[in-house]
Amino acid sequence: SDTSEPALAFIGPRDVKERKDWRLVEDRPAHDGTRLPIDPDGIQGQIDYVSANEGALEVFGWAIDAAQRRTVQSILVFDRGRLVYQGETRMLREETHQFGTVVKVGFHAVIPVSGRFGRPGSDLRVFAVTGDGRARELRQE
Repeated sequence: SDTSEPALAFIGPRDVKERKDWRLVEDRPAHDGTRLPIDPDGIQGQIDYVSANEGALEVFGWAIDAAQRRTVQSILVFDRGRLVYQGETRMLREETHQFGTVVKVGFHAVIPVSGRFGRPGSDLRVFAVTGDGRARELRQE
């Protein structure tokens, strides 16, 4: 492959203890070897859009643990199966009102481009993960 193309660098919590060793196993997020159950109904959300420029890839969207009417624990972004972003929902958005609660559901992931391999964003997968260990892949509508 062309070794001159950049790759995405990992961005996540500053506190290393908070970072879990996430992987994609059979199309599901997994940590410590345990694959999370997929919950397509209890978790709601979507990717609004993805924007790429020379220095970074940005992913905008929203997610909520609709079953529990609370925020999701993490937004995970994988590129070619490798975790490149782990963050939280930090913005109030109008979508939250349809779930009968007011919580921060919006996210804006900014992932710097660095390194020397692969094409950034060529195989992006975004997941919302709840505090009790359920997951859903978020897609662009």
